[in-house]
Amino acid sequence: MPTNNDAYQSYMAEMQNYKQITRDKEAELSRIIQGDDLEAAETAVNELVESNLLLVVHCATEYRRFTDMPSCRLSKLDLIAEGNVALLDAAKHFDVDYRLNNPDLESNEPVKFCTYACKCIKSRMRRALKKARLIRVPEYHFSYWSEISALEAEHGDEIPDSLIMENVDISPSTLKLVKESRASDVCMLEDMFDLEGTAGWADVIPSKDTISPGREVALHDMHDFLLTEMQHLPDRAQEMICSVFLSDTRASLGSLSERFGVSRERCRQVCAWGLNKMRKGIEEKLNAGIEPAMIDTGEICAA
Repeated sequence: MPTNNDAYQSYMAEMQNYKQITRDKEAELSRIIQGDDLEAAETAVNELVESNLLLVVHCATEYRRFTDMPSCRLSKLDLIAEGNVALLDAAKHFDVDYRLNNPDLESNEPVKFCTYACKCIKSRMRRALKKARLIRVPEYHFSYWSEISALEAEHGDEIPDSLIMENVDISPSTLKLVKESRASDVCMLEDMFDLEGTAGWADVIPSKDTISPGREVALHDMHDFLLTEMQHLPDRAQEMICSVFLSDTRASLGSLSERFGVSRERCRQVCAWGLNKMRKGIEEKLNAGIEPAMIDTGEICAA
């Protein structure tokens, strides 16, 4: 069975088939995208996206330490998929002449697509990492994590808080929160259960759409009990009540009227009379101390 690493290597091998394009070609594609020809714009978007797929992989390497954490349920390919969505969105909105069309800006140099797309890609990747956790972590914590990791790589794992606050420009209270979120191992609901066992969180949360076995048995017994009680009613009343209340496809008074050749009001009266007679019979047995599950069918039929 292929592993995530095999799928990643296969994806990287496929990416070699897409060649990068020059900045002049990017500008040409951007003007086509911003034009009125929708078919040509779609083709230009596809070409711009395919030529920058490796840019997404490059952006994903910045968050590799997060995807490599045991508590992270987001794989490298998942993160790349999120980045590809952002890349597509960036290609659709890329305007190489944005600065030229806005003279109020300090610079009028053409916009680089990689610069514009990187911000979109990284932003979506950060949101994906944040949403992949059960406990919500503010987005700005990720940037603090990156800076703290860089300090640890330079000075070792055991670095004092004073050094972090000096280099990261962070208050003691915020640093405490960042360290707590960074040390949190609870990423998904499954982390709250024993991963060596067979049960997960989905096995202990009751389903609102499923009837419990006890209730299903009770309903089945009650259904049989009501059918038995209806044997005391005339045949027409039995058929009407079964069609309206005990059938999977409940009949309307109009359909009963056509079926039995009587008015709707008469059908309603027959059903009401039958239900009232059944209720009185059940009340008499309950008052006598006979539970529905204890009532013998043969005894009722002989009564």
